[in-house]
Amino acid sequence: MGLSCFYDVGERVAPSASGTPGAATTCSRDCRGGDCVAGVCKPATLATNQAHPTGLAIDESYVYWTNQAPLGAVMRARKTGAAQPEIVAANQDSPFDIAVDDTNVYFTATGGELPDAGQVLSAPKSGLRQGEAPTVLAAKQTRPAGIAIHDDYVFWTAQGVVRSCHRLVPWTSGENVRDPGVLHAIAADVSYVYWSNTTEQRIMYKGRYEDDGSVGHLLADTGSPPRGVTAAKGLLYWAEEGGRIMKWNTVSLQATVVTKDDAAWDVSADGADVYWTKFTKNEVRSLSSPLPLAPNEDGPYDIASDSDAVYWTDYGAGTVKVLVK
Repeated sequence: MGLSCFYDVGERVAPSASGTPGAATTCSRDCRGGDCVAGVCKPATLATNQAHPTGLAIDESYVYWTNQAPLGAVMRARKTGAAQPEIVAANQDSPFDIAVDDTNVYFTATGGELPDAGQVLSAPKSGLRQGEAPTVLAAKQTRPAGIAIHDDYVFWTAQGVVRSCHRLVPWTSGENVRDPGVLHAIAADVSYVYWSNTTEQRIMYKGRYEDDGSVGHLLADTGSPPRGVTAAKGLLYWAEEGGRIMKWNTVSLQATVVTKDDAAWDVSADGADVYWTKFTKNEVRSLSSPLPLAPNEDGPYDIASDSDAVYWTDYGAGTVKVLVK
């Protein structure tokens, strides 16, 4: 979440406000298949017929997501929408969240509701070869959820714990950092790891190398279940179901309310704007717009943004969307 990157857009031309292809001057940019209305790009669909798309990550060229089903998959599609979606890893047991680096995707697989049935896995971004299995970075995890990668280390939340390992050295044992409750999203920067605890309604943190059964530190009480967290350029953002998007300055150690909006779920920030999903209210919004960017979604879940566009998964509709700025 919250990864910033730059890339070249494709050569597809946006429709005009009347729906006629070829009127690129209406929006002065490629809407990637979305309608152009009064000079504004509308959402376009990158993938359909997905089985509960949930976690989402981006790099320079692709959007990656998880399909959270008992025989789910990790998928990718070009940001331009110029090709059909591709399977990165098929037949995974309820894959949930996802992160990417230069070579691999990293994802959590909850394994259903059974204790110790979850896993943390990795696979090449280009996809597994036939008969090849993902690399297991951690087995016997209880409800692993959020995942993040920073430098060469992978961090994830599981039931009541935050764990980590080198991307090339699988985790073997140990509690790492304890935080009783249902842990959700996670983010990391050069010094700290941050996560949301939905049952205890708080944002927590730990030092990057603070492990071995220590207890996480309180950053903020939220008053309602916090969900998505993202770290970018010395700032930490998080979304609260009860109606706030928050920002924490990691230098001044000050928290401020970015905006108040009920049912906030996931959040992304790219230096120019802040974007969030409203999972139970079926909207995607931004700080810069008084109106929803996408008002008629069906369970928008994860969100990410770069310099040119915003991307999200639509859990109920089974779609992955893009909105060119």
